[in-house]
Amino acid sequence: MGSDPTAREAELCAEVARLQAEIAELRRMPPAADLAPHDDHTECRLQFEQLRENERRARQIAETFQHASMALIQSLDLNQVLESLLDYLHKLVPYDSANVMLRDGWIFQVYSLRGYTQLRHQEQVRMIRFDAREHRITREILETHRSLIIRDTHGYPGWIELASVAEVRSWMGIPIMSHGELLGIFSLNKARPDFFTPDAAELAETLATMAAAAITNAQLYAQTQQELAERRRAEAALEAERAQLARRVEERTADLRVANAELERASRLKDEFLANMSHELRTPLNTILGRAEILAEGIYGSLTEEQCDAMRSIVESGRHLLTLINDILDLSKIEAGKFELQLGLVDLASLCQASMHMVAQGALKKEITLHCTLDPMIDTIYADERRLKQILVNLLSNAVKFTPVGGRVELEVAIEPDLQSVLFTVIDTGIGIAEPDMVRLFQPFVQIDAGLARQHDGTGLGLVLVQRITEAHGGSVAVQSRVGEGSRFTVRLPCRCPNDATSLHSGVY
Repeated sequence: MGSDPTAREAELCAEVARLQAEIAELRRMPPAADLAPHDDHTECRLQFEQLRENERRARQIAETFQHASMALIQSLDLNQVLESLLDYLHKLVPYDSANVMLRDGWIFQVYSLRGYTQLRHQEQVRMIRFDAREHRITREILETHRSLIIRDTHGYPGWIELASVAEVRSWMGIPIMSHGELLGIFSLNKARPDFFTPDAAELAETLATMAAAAITNAQLYAQTQQELAERRRAEAALEAERAQLARRVEERTADLRVANAELERASRLKDEFLANMSHELRTPLNTILGRAEILAEGIYGSLTEEQCDAMRSIVESGRHLLTLINDILDLSKIEAGKFELQLGLVDLASLCQASMHMVAQGALKKEITLHCTLDPMIDTIYADERRLKQILVNLLSNAVKFTPVGGRVELEVAIEPDLQSVLFTVIDTGIGIAEPDMVRLFQPFVQIDAGLARQHDGTGLGLVLVQRITEAHGGSVAVQSRVGEGSRFTVRLPCRCPNDATSLHSGVY
């Protein structure tokens, strides 16, 4: 069983050659008419005819295998392969009806059939499925991988006669094997008992060997086509999803453009409003401060001690309010891109002295020691003097504000070893800043001790302005702090000469 088709064809060709030699020998004998009626040559003539018939049959078998081999190689369609197999099988073994069943585990399904003329709907037969465990004959072939010949179905154990099929007396099942695995079965029927022989089974097995390769190739091709179709469907679905996603992104981008435009417009209007309000508020506030100072000096008459205290309180509160208004105005200018630096050479000693003087009164009230250290290697810097003083005063004011009574605040000015930057460092022994609060230091209108019970006043704009003004100069701000030990704010400004500072005059920061 399961012989190599190529070897089988070679055997048949050898048999054909042998028969042809015997026939040639017999042809050299005298005609049958010249022999006596009971001559021994009559038997030779009969042998000659038999040999000629054997030669014809052998030649037919060899040609059938050759044509089958070529036909099966040329097709990858499973149905066409199975139909061809049944056609060639009939030329080798003239059955009355036959079918090809393919296997999926224990389940067998009829895929192709011939000769079932009694059935009106042969397509329905092609969909017949059954479990080999419930069918004794099929199970035997599945388990043994051997051909099975039933010479007479009458009384054969496990044979089931179908009412819709013509009576079957002789049956043969041929396994279709591939690499030791059963792919399916050829099922051949004949109405005459004792029809199928071992020689017929051997021919069918040879064709089954060819069939195994053809069926495997057709199944692999069908599987590949199915996977390719599924891949194409997946790619089409993915492409559709991408197109839909692109549309969504485009729609979302358009919505974001509109939203950004609205936000930019709202921000611009806010900045313009803050700028206008700051100007409008400063005018009457300056008048109030001027009149209060005149009254405090006694120009309009002497004041009592209580009235002088009230005037000093008015002036102090007014100046604080003016500082807040100026901070808001500066921030609104920066946000609107209208902040301009007035650059020039700044004397660092005078700058530091003036800055320390502006916080001296607050430090004196809290008995805080102020100290300033200036690096002798640098005496001037090219910057906006008023804005640089604003940076230092803000940092020094915060240091004094958050340093307990009896603490210390220092201002150090040094130049880096590479002479590329000047460092302004404000050091305090204050309450310090927790690590999680560091990220909130430079957010507008945010204070670390925000809440109803806040101990220190302010708007939360000081450090924001320090950062923005420093960045406008091309510098940076760094912070080091530990809770309960104090903080260290370092402003790094580049050492520039007038020719290098052209880029700072763009007015947009």
